Amino acid sequence: MCNITIDAGNGNIKIITENNKKIIDCSNIKEVVKDTFGAWTIGDKSYLIGAGVRGKISTNKITETRKAVIARMLYPLVEDKQTIDCLNVLMPLSLYFSKENKDDMIKLLSGSYKVTNPDGHSKSFKVKSVDIYPESFSSLFVEPELLKKPCYLVDIGNFDLSMTYVDRVPSQDKLHTDVKGMAIVYKELSRVLTSKLRKTIDEGNAKLMLEKYDNLQEDVRTVIDNFMKDYIQTNIYDRLEEIQYDSIIHSLVLTGGGAVALKRWLNDDNITILKDALWSNVEGAKVVATRKKGAK
Repeated sequence: MCNITIDAGNGNIKIITENNKKIIDCSNIKEVVKDTFGAWTIGDKSYLIGAGVRGKISTNKITETRKAVIARMLYPLVEDKQTIDCLNVLMPLSLYFSKENKDDMIKLLSGSYKVTNPDGHSKSFKVKSVDIYPESFSSLFVEPELLKKPCYLVDIGNFDLSMTYVDRVPSQDKLHTDVKGMAIVYKELSRVLTSKLRKTIDEGNAKLMLEKYDNLQEDVRTVIDNFMKDYIQTNIYDRLEEIQYDSIIHSLVLTGGGAVALKRWLNDDNITILKDALWSNVEGAKVVATRKKGAK
């Protein structure tokens, strides 16, 4: 028996194994020519995968490159010629509502894999079945009491920012997605800091400055505070209003790694940030998958 739950996002991929081992790694990927140094060979194509790779950003997860990232992550978790009974895979809500999309993802990820690492060692394995779970919404199952009343759910990922109305199930009509996640925050903040401080602050240092906020000089904190206030208003609250959010009558639930990173600037009694928001999506999917398995 082998069941693995995967959230293969832009920027990073998170996995929970059947015995609850958690794994997180960089999911950046770029297809390269055969025999490129450091490349993984997956099927008949070669890829560079990991930190330092600048690949194409796409909100579409039904792609060969996304399959390649998953295959690379499965490589150390399986034995040669092993069969994985089921992959539980998360899909963005913008794709999830379409049965055709779910069917295409299942077809893409099911079946035989052959993966060769950069040292030339190969493994072959099979995926017997694939189950698809709704990204963002799955996170609510880590705190199921939140499902008892309607709310707006905001998921701040590495590249994607999504929000939807939830009343027991997510609403297809009240849904907004955009490429405005934390990678974009760091990129835009780096430009603002570079201009205000008159020295080059790259995206990596912008991220570190947020993490070390309490140790920064007051004028630098002011620049960051003003940037965050504008980002949150423009990209979260204004977009929520477009899908009929009203702060007087609705509660907000936030998940995703960005919810943790932005917590300081989201100090609002109306907001609930999910416990372990970085992992809540994949943990919630695993909860539902386990219940489904037990019901059979």
